[in-house]
Amino acid sequence: MTVSVPELTWEPPDGGVWEYDNSHQTGVATAVMAELMPRPYEQGFRRAFGELGLPLSHSEIAYINGRAYFSMFVHGAPRRPGNPPPDLVLKVLTRLLPSSRRRTRIAAQARSENQPMLSVARWKDAVGLDRARAWLPGRRSGSAR
Repeated sequence: MTVSVPELTWEPPDGGVWEYDNSHQTGVATAVMAELMPRPYEQGFRRAFGELGLPLSHSEIAYINGRAYFSMFVHGAPRRPGNPPPDLVLKVLTRLLPSSRRRTRIAAQARSENQPMLSVARWKDAVGLDRARAWLPGRRSGSAR
């Protein structure tokens, strides 16, 4: 008996650089995961990158043939096929665009105030460690170790 397997094609969602991400999920994603994950993923990265003043606007995740691919978006730079913009273009963008200059100021302040750790503390306060632990596999709600 011969079984024919359809050939899978990979069509990138847009012209940017997309990379396969198997660090969190090694298999094929469920349809529910592929439907629900992209929007909060983008929103979370957009918020975090803005709070830290990074020169990236956000990250997106796309599911292609059930597999997760991600892409970073440079703040203020147009999306084009191929590699990210050259260093010279990025330097010009960070000095010319008012929003990029604002991000540079935010980044300096974030470094001086240790903003990444403040964000972790805010998350712990909002979610609560007990609640986060309850989400871990093999744990029951309310149990803490």
